[in-house]
Amino acid sequence: MNEFLPSFTPAYPVLSNDRPAALGAAVLDSSLYSYFKHQMHHAGDQALALYPGIADEFAARFGGATKLLKLTSSTTPTMYSS
Repeated sequence: MNEFLPSFTPAYPVLSNDRPAALGAAVLDSSLYSYFKHQMHHAGDQALALYPGIADEFAARFGGATKLLKLTSSTTPTMYSS
């Protein structure tokens, strides 16, 4: 996996009592929270558009295809179609 993914150092690698941190949008007022949620939705849409190419690259390097599943209200995942 390290061959495929870039290195990543999280800003807050460990949650601890010694170094508390607020890691959510709960501290935002309502107008900023709505904007934050909109940006999250937009980022998710962009990720879905990129996924097929990334999955193809992964399969070419390591073999095996990884399909994108869409979770619905049923208990059975279905294939995602954009």
